[in-house]
Amino acid sequence: MGNNVSYVVCRPYSQITREDFQEVFLVELPEGFRKSHVKVTISCSGVLTIRGERPEGVNRRNRFEVETKLPWFCKKDEIEATYIDGTVKVTMPKSHPWTLLKEYVPAPGKGLEMMRTTALKLGTTALKLGNLAAPVALVAACVYCICNYQMPVCVIAC
Repeated sequence: MGNNVSYVVCRPYSQITREDFQEVFLVELPEGFRKSHVKVTISCSGVLTIRGERPEGVNRRNRFEVETKLPWFCKKDEIEATYIDGTVKVTMPKSHPWTLLKEYVPAPGKGLEMMRTTALKLGTTALKLGNLAAPVALVAACVYCICNYQMPVCVIAC
């Protein structure tokens, strides 16, 4: 005779909170789940998965799974998960705007077209980072262009 196990699939409440320097993914676990029932993983493709399974009776188990795509700008090596009173909290620190801007700064003497391309990339990066980074990125673009090309440049990102 086989061991027939039935599963009850739960869908816990989850939310992402965006803050200036981090994003926080909260998952309120279904009743009865403890820390030992939960597993948090990050796939190679950047998907954060929180799953759990616990027994409920002899041939019955409860399970859940919640996934979210990691933000492109988070520091993947600094992600932390904690369990407090039935809630899993995953903290994803954002990369500092200056770190992200380094890859968009052209070498001096590369010409006006390179400066325009850089200004456009900075504006796009600023929009993706949110309201705190936008002024920083735009000021960085203007200062860089004035210092290295001796001309002000206006960056407009819509």
